[in-house]
Amino acid sequence: MSRPRTIAGSSRRTSGAWVADAGGDGATVVGVVEDLQFEQGIGLVSELQGWVSMRQAPRLSTGLVVRTAGDPRDLVLAVRSTLAELNSSLALTSVMTMDGRAASVTARPRVVSILLSVFAGVSLFLVAAGLYGTIAFTVAGRTRELGLRTSLGAD
Repeated sequence: MSRPRTIAGSSRRTSGAWVADAGGDGATVVGVVEDLQFEQGIGLVSELQGWVSMRQAPRLSTGLVVRTAGDPRDLVLAVRSTLAELNSSLALTSVMTMDGRAASVTARPRVVSILLSVFAGVSLFLVAAGLYGTIAFTVAGRTRELGLRTSLGAD
């Protein structure tokens, strides 16, 4: 018989409550923390969160963030060797700088804004061309009247 899963959750849940997880087995809330706000893409998000022990729900991959004062690419070999010393079955993959990570997270919103800007520029051009056409048509229709008024001395 396996131990029931436990979870530490957002303060919107109460300790001891039973919540359903993605597997449908459910989990008992054993702790409550303050609501977490984090940036997803470029906006601030506040949603229900839950933390499960890695022993109860192991993942195929996890993240590691290392802060350095120098060039972060210089530390890759040192981090690899340290991970190998701790556990030789751990592999370090998908290494990227925080700037690279930020660029990948904001890539889609950046492309959408560029496309919207291009469409806005095209629509502005079409509006200007339409106004020019309307004014030119109106002036062409009144050319004889304007000529007559000018010959009679109107300003």
